[in-house]
Amino acid sequence: MTADPGFPTIRVDVADIEPLGPHTLAIGKAGASAFTAQIHAASRVRPEDTIEIPIDPEKMHFFLKSTGEALRHR
Repeated sequence: MTADPGFPTIRVDVADIEPLGPHTLAIGKAGASAFTAQIHAASRVRPEDTIEIPIDPEKMHFFLKSTGEALRHR
């Protein structure tokens, strides 16, 4: 994963990994919030790891917890 070194990061406690071919999803918690990050398929991240994820605001997606509905930019 390549990110601008100026991006802030968020710490994610990884609970599960979902390989999806060209990339992998790291599923876990950032504090008390559920968090899923797309990481490089060759990453060695495993469940129970804690990772720092760079946050690019242009690539973030948010969902309503109650319905799972995606919130879109307008």
